[in-house]
Formats: sequence, structure tokens, C-alpha cells
Amino acid sequence: MLTVYGSMQCPKTVKILGGCREEGIEIEYRDISDSLKHLWEFVVIRDGEEALAAAKKNRRLGIPCVIFENGAMFDGGEEPFDFAAVMRRIRENI
Repeated sequence: MLTVYGSMQCPKTVKILGGCREEGIEIEYRDISDSLKHLWEFVVIRDGEEALAAAKKNRRLGIPCVIFENGAMFDGGEEPFDFAAVMRRIRENI
């Protein structure tokens, strides 16, 4: 199962969640806007993972953060945002 940390206030998060739903990809969504627990989990992950270092360096929050079952992860909101590429990466790794 795919885990996505994000916020419904983030258009990229909303787009990725919609894409996963349309493709029938099972996800566990953790909204950092609605839960301090999820926000804290995400901050600990972001601050400790090399895969999210660029987001932190560029003063981006790093959401949506997509985490695969094997622990691999990526910043789904990287600029420039390419929805098709994000969904392809998700499909290739689930």
C-alpha cells in the first residue's frame, strides 16, 4: 500500500490523490493539516530522509510525500510539477 502525506489545501496533493483513486491504487492518506500526529510524523520523515533533502533546501514543505511499501519515497510536488511523470513513478513502484 502507498502512503501519501499531504494536505487538501495543496493542489498537487489533491491531484495525486485523485489520480490514484481513478487508477484504483490503494493509498493511506495522512493529512498534515488535520492531524498534528500526521504533521509530526511527516516532519520527522522529511528531516531524516535524503530523498526529501531538496525540498527542505529549497524551503519547500515537501508535500505531497509519496512513500512505497518498501520504504522508498519521493517528493511528489517537485517543481516543475509533472502529474503524468508522478503517476508513472507511482505505477512503476507499487
